[in-house]
Amino acid sequence: MSALTGILASTPTKNVEAMVEKYVIKANNSVIKKKKVKAELKGEVLEKEFKRATKQQTSVYFLSAAVLSRPYETPGYVPKALAALSKHSYERSAPFTVREAVKLCCREYKRTHMTDNWELHKQQFTEDQLDAFSNVVSTPHYYA
Repeated sequence: MSALTGILASTPTKNVEAMVEKYVIKANNSVIKKKKVKAELKGEVLEKEFKRATKQQTSVYFLSAAVLSRPYETPGYVPKALAALSKHSYERSAPFTVREAVKLCCREYKRTHMTDNWELHKQQFTEDQLDAFSNVVSTPHYYA
């Protein structure tokens, strides 16, 4: 992911934005969906699950690298990428390594952007995107 972040940092923003659009769709389609499985279909289901997990990990790592490739900036694709990543931050929707990559990306974005110019960066987000991002970076309240 670090190497990809470096490559994306030197790639023109329009090209990164086009790739992010593709990977947002992949990320949204790769969230775990629990289904009951009959015994005779287990082999087929395992193969589909392996493909889904691979797609999930690839899309999450790419989107994380795209967000981290522009520190201290918020191009138009970053809010979409963070909103798609936030769906993979919960235990029921992703394995541990994917969840940790999402949390690391969101933490780093928060560290680099929520300082002096947060009001400018915040304007790039819709309300739903901002809620999705804040659900990942904020700690749950004890009384909530």
